[in-house]
Amino acid sequence: MKARVPSRYEKELRKEADKVLTEMAKQTKAALAAEVETELKARVEAANKAYELELDALVLWTLHARFGFGYKRLSAFYEALFQERQELHNRYLPAAPDYSDNGVESGVAYHRLRDFGYDVKTHFAELNAKYPIQTFPENEKTEG
Repeated sequence: MKARVPSRYEKELRKEADKVLTEMAKQTKAALAAEVETELKARVEAANKAYELELDALVLWTLHARFGFGYKRLSAFYEALFQERQELHNRYLPAAPDYSDNGVESGVAYHRLRDFGYDVKTHFAELNAKYPIQTFPENEKTEG
């Protein structure tokens, strides 16, 4: 049995169908990419909020345990900190902050402290050397 040769009309239909399918695939890919991007942003935002809350708790606990801040002073401090954070967040809404140099120098709070005479980057490096983060034994290099 001989295979049937497609007519010119069938060839044109297949070509048109391929174009339509290719365009549909592009649109589907773009929609899927947008959906993934939206989901990723939501997860990052949730992780950032959890991190902020944990960091806030650490700061508040340190103020209480080391400097004797009571409920009233902690609440006043936390409200001021929260307002500063919201102001900083709102400042970056129109455009993303510049994190080209690890993000530290681009922050408003960093510049305010540096203008005051307190260099966060220098003190961070000093404290990081003085109080290094402990690693798990399996992450340490063993001699031998």
